[in-house]
Amino acid sequence: MVQVQSLGFLLLIIGNFVVHSLTTTIKQRVVVGRKKFQCTFVLKHTNTEVNVKTSKLTCSPKKPKIKSVDVDLVSDDFLFSGKIKLNPTGIISMYVFPLSTTMAPTTRSTPWNPETTTEEQATTMHTNQTSGPEEVEFKEVYSAASSVLRPKYRHYCGIDPIEENMRRKDKSYTSMSQDQFWANGVIPWSFVSTGDDFAKYAVHTDANVGLTKADVETVIAAMKQIEDRTCIKFNMVKPVKGQPWLFIARDNKASDLSCQIPYVISDLVGKDINGVGDIYARLRWAGDCFPGAYAWYGSSSPQNFVISKVTLSNQYQGHIGLIVHEILHNQGLGHTQKRQDASQYIDIQWNNIQPASHPQYEACITAKDPSCSRYNDYGTPYDCSSIMHYQDTFFITDAARRSGGKTMIPKKAGCDLSSSKSSLTNTDIEILKKMYCANSPQEKVIMSPNHPANYPDNQDKEYPISVEDGFVIGLSFTEFKLEPHSSCGYDWVQVVDGDGTVLLDKSCGDTKPARITSRTKSLTVKFHSDSSQNFAGFRAEYEQVGSTPTPVNGGWSDWSGFSACSNGKDGKSVCKKKKVRYCNKPSAANGGKPCEGAAEMFEDCVPAWTVPAKNLDCVFNRRMVSMVSTLQVQFLMY
Repeated sequence: MVQVQSLGFLLLIIGNFVVHSLTTTIKQRVVVGRKKFQCTFVLKHTNTEVNVKTSKLTCSPKKPKIKSVDVDLVSDDFLFSGKIKLNPTGIISMYVFPLSTTMAPTTRSTPWNPETTTEEQATTMHTNQTSGPEEVEFKEVYSAASSVLRPKYRHYCGIDPIEENMRRKDKSYTSMSQDQFWANGVIPWSFVSTGDDFAKYAVHTDANVGLTKADVETVIAAMKQIEDRTCIKFNMVKPVKGQPWLFIARDNKASDLSCQIPYVISDLVGKDINGVGDIYARLRWAGDCFPGAYAWYGSSSPQNFVISKVTLSNQYQGHIGLIVHEILHNQGLGHTQKRQDASQYIDIQWNNIQPASHPQYEACITAKDPSCSRYNDYGTPYDCSSIMHYQDTFFITDAARRSGGKTMIPKKAGCDLSSSKSSLTNTDIEILKKMYCANSPQEKVIMSPNHPANYPDNQDKEYPISVEDGFVIGLSFTEFKLEPHSSCGYDWVQVVDGDGTVLLDKSCGDTKPARITSRTKSLTVKFHSDSSQNFAGFRAEYEQVGSTPTPVNGGWSDWSGFSACSNGKDGKSVCKKKKVRYCNKPSAANGGKPCEGAAEMFEDCVPAWTVPAKNLDCVFNRRMVSMVSTLQVQFLMY
């Protein structure tokens, strides 16, 4: 048994080279049986690889000889794991991983910037975009997939219980440095297949830990939902060793969900898989399988995303939401309830939370977590409905659960902490855009003249927008500040649909309009300013969305025949008969108008024509019968 005890470390950054060459010096005590060695590791590495040839190791004492020892080394930013030999001393193998720690919530350092990103990042992303026949075929499969939200059926493995289980399994996340952002917002990815129809697209095949076709289709649906509202792109590739890509695998057998972690450690960890390296290395710390999934942070070669004991379907938003949640971890997002401004929106009930899980509710501050020195919420508002927010029963004590207690109580109206979170909110989209899309072309953004500076006097501008046939436009104002006026008579913005319908009447002031969805494939945003008082104006983002169903007005069926006569057998009322019709030719749908008019029509029954045997509910008392007979005689006389 090998025991490694940390004595301290010194992290030295040698330079910001093209390959991000780093030197990390770590002093460790290595214990082998009863023998202790004092060792100094000088490791030459990047964020993804250790150069064993140029790294150095010195240890004392010089005896005895040890052929092979497993070691784990920890610095502030990295975890190293490998094998060394002693006397003679040397490094046999060594792997590097960004250090696993409790991750800052919904926070990251600055987004990728082409001016500060290394030459290696800018070029290797293009090298990794392969275009063989399988990739071309897969792109067609990917393009055909839908980004539409599925029904929010609450499966037992919904996002929030999964996240809770994952944390109970001591899964943790890493802090990202700037060069761990996915360059250009493009995430190359691949997967291991079970050997089904999608095997030809995979990096390799393994029936024990492979994804099924249904798994891959669920992953695609999640990626499409992220792509649909951000600049982020996912590119399925045949990976190249040393270049960044996301590797998706299971830690269990898809057919029966039997845990395969012992198999992974014994048969896959430490092996070069199809020439792309030790792609299962991180799973040596996976622990037990559980109903859920887990992911690590940032760009790496490869970065890992693991689906655990859960069967996925792309027909349920809860399943897709699970994948979205974990991919957002891969992109760098942490949990919302740990934001530094959380105390303004939620009141944490510490007595109701399991003591060991208090850190999952503590604000991200450097004193408790060094990675929080890179805290950044990008100025986004706190969002209780974020896909990254805990529910109010996570890590709750048994006593609090029995009494109906909660782990968090909202401080402000509209903060829903009880509902499941399985789809991206506008705030989730906003922070992803600020992390990854700051430098992307703004072809889906319109702004008033000079924005964000003040607009000029006497402007009349029109911004026509159109999308493909079969789709409509979703328009969201992200910034809005015009000269205020009770009837917006000075400066204003108006939105008109392609069919002439006014979607937004003339608006001004600083209240952002609600999201607008067009009725047709085109709309026009109109802007007007008068000759005085200038403000910052507006900024709006638009997207192509699935067409809303056409409203269908209701239509009547034909009238039925008359019913039998009836007076409810009260012995005195006039007997009546009725006929009916139904609003089902067609039924009103998609906001269409209901049928106008009555669905029933009544007529008085003529006593002389009313046969008692056929109208059993039409009953008169004797006096009434006599009166009816007299009327019948009079009727016949005339």
